[in-house]
Amino acid sequence: EENQNATAISIFRKKGLRITRIQQRYLPLEKRFTYNHNTTTMSTFRRLFSDGILTDVIIRAFDGSIGAYRAVITAHLPIFDLMFTHELKEKDLCVIEIPEMSIKVCQLFLSYLYSIKFQNQDLLSHRLDLLRVADTYDVFDLKDVCQDILIEDIDSKNMIERLQTAFHYHLPRLKICCIDYQVKFGKISDIKDEFNAFIQSAHQELRVPIKSRWVYLSAISVSILPQSDEVDAPPWNDNLRIDTYISGGSGG
Repeated sequence: EENQNATAISIFRKKGLRITRIQQRYLPLEKRFTYNHNTTTMSTFRRLFSDGILTDVIIRAFDGSIGAYRAVITAHLPIFDLMFTHELKEKDLCVIEIPEMSIKVCQLFLSYLYSIKFQNQDLLSHRLDLLRVADTYDVFDLKDVCQDILIEDIDSKNMIERLQTAFHYHLPRLKICCIDYQVKFGKISDIKDEFNAFIQSAHQELRVPIKSRWVYLSAISVSILPQSDEVDAPPWNDNLRIDTYISGGSGG
């Protein structure tokens, strides 16, 4: 095997080609959705995508259609590999129907799969839609990117919505940041009614109704003001600690 590798490297050198080892490294958020490809190669991919050169499958969104490359999407998304390797109608028609996705989001999603950088504003404007798509098709790296973007601008106006998003899409870092935000900055009083409504109805696993007390969930403090004195919580994992402290007044 070593001799074969040496021969292959020798052939590459004779042809004036170089073998480069690609080292994985952390990239800033604005560069995370692109890879360290050669500029010419990326330019070619961009032209293929923008001009729709030799596309072999059509993705039909609710407001338009776009050509795509079967090999690329099946390599990234196993569900489409299943479609095209079994006797399904998509195999013969070469059409994928995704009526819940807009054509703009479809374009951005394909750009990500093709490793083509897109504008930050596009990501900001469509982060929830892209998160939904990433969750549906198990594109975990895109899901992480969307989670990071959602964490960046948490405030008292969107904290409840972000917390709901975190639980719905299983985003642990976003969940922790939302809870940490309301504890660190004491913003729970600004949205007490909304937060209590969320605790009581949106996610039953958060229901730990202990009147006028602090509840510590996995070392993250959550202050709640429910209307019941009963503890109503489902079983938790062994690594979860719940300590309760009776409040001594407005000062804690």
